[in-house]
Amino acid sequence: MSTWRSWIDLDAELARKCDERAKLEGRKAAQEKKLANENFVARAPAAVVQKERETLASLVQQLDAAKAAIAQLEQILARRKA
Repeated sequence: MSTWRSWIDLDAELARKCDERAKLEGRKAAQEKKLANENFVARAPAAVVQKERETLASLVQQLDAAKAAIAQLEQILARRKA
């Protein structure tokens, strides 16, 4: 009987998650830069600023999930090589 680990290409999944992490880090940095811009925060409607803050919070959650998945995949791969 095969398990999910035997039919998932873990190296490819790790590479995909690393790419996802890099993209999320870029989007998070851009979102932080936007929210650090005093002119944007002062001039934009409060609802827009709040939406941008929610977007940043979502990006942080997605980034944390990607990092956790990467750590888990790295552990599995390390056990396989040991």
